[in-house]
Amino acid sequence: MNTHFYIKTLIFALIITLGGILEGCNDAKYSVLGVHGYLKEAQGSLGHKVTVMATGTTSTSLTVCISDRVQETCMFKLIPDQSALDRYNEMNGTSFIMLPEDHYTLLETITIDKGEYEAKNVNISITPFSEEMNSSGESYAIPLRLENIDGNIPTMGQTSTYVIATGSIIKFSAPLLGGTNSTISVDMTPGPITMNEYTIEMRFQLSGFVNRNMAMFSADNAFVRFEDPQTTHDLIQIVGKNSVYLNAITPFEANKWQHLAITYDGSKHHIYVNGKHDAEKAISTGVEEFTTISFIATSQFSKAKCLMSEVRIWDKALSENQLKNNMVVVSPKADGLRAYWKMNEGSGRIFEDATGNGYTATIGKDIEWIHDILSTDVSTPWE
Repeated sequence: MNTHFYIKTLIFALIITLGGILEGCNDAKYSVLGVHGYLKEAQGSLGHKVTVMATGTTSTSLTVCISDRVQETCMFKLIPDQSALDRYNEMNGTSFIMLPEDHYTLLETITIDKGEYEAKNVNISITPFSEEMNSSGESYAIPLRLENIDGNIPTMGQTSTYVIATGSIIKFSAPLLGGTNSTISVDMTPGPITMNEYTIEMRFQLSGFVNRNMAMFSADNAFVRFEDPQTTHDLIQIVGKNSVYLNAITPFEANKWQHLAITYDGSKHHIYVNGKHDAEKAISTGVEEFTTISFIATSQFSKAKCLMSEVRIWDKALSENQLKNNMVVVSPKADGLRAYWKMNEGSGRIFEDATGNGYTATIGKDIEWIHDILSTDVSTPWE
């Protein structure tokens, strides 16, 4: 009997001990049982992107969770974390910088009620970017780390950090190109652009693909044109060194803003259509040297209209993530950016090189300009 009583006493004591562990969030023994806090969104992603409206407040939200129910209210907070942003940039090949803290609002306290798993509606409010921020070309993000206010419930590594990448709606002007004598030529006085790798990218809207050999970009060993062997002529083709060809698979669409990128990684050329990898081929050019550069480089635009924006040359092969994150705007100071024509002057025949490297572009005739285009516009009416 004494032995049975002793065993019962031990079992009872163990139950009491475990009950004490589960008593509340203020007991540090929660960590022994593996109870931890985390961000639900971080379970499947490093972050998400939010378009910040030009007026009013833009809201997004996160969900703060704990791994098991507890018997008292738990308190958490979100804090900005530069190290989280550094990791995000490294993993995605991006160059986001922290959004100034006066442009967003976080809850001071995030509460998970007794017996619940999560705190819902953890809203983050973002105010419009200033004109200076939009014109800087910088990409802004809100990197956040989850902390337990009492310090008794640990947060779990990767699932406790999350990055909200932001993009602002930008208003811009674009030149209306096409017809005869529409070639834009680049002044190469600063010298040839010599590269082991490169990226050429641009945004544009075409009225149609009426002719073959409509060249969007031309340089020494990089001739980029619409040259579909079918009658639609809506596929991009690269003509590389020794007349080696690479044809796109995905057609472009008329009367819509789209993005085109060509990269060369030292051995292969790649085509990206609207940020997605589309085609590749080994066209080895060795060290590339651009001694001449032009856009709208053939007379085949005589029956077409073209709006053009954000033309850039990089001395590195950008990744798919890098292309997707910087279609609308990029910092003129970005690493590897050799020439950058925003093409948003709004008047005249001259297109300045935003990098300051001096590769000014000009067109030999007076042109019209379309104003008040928004970066979120799917298409722009022809005027």
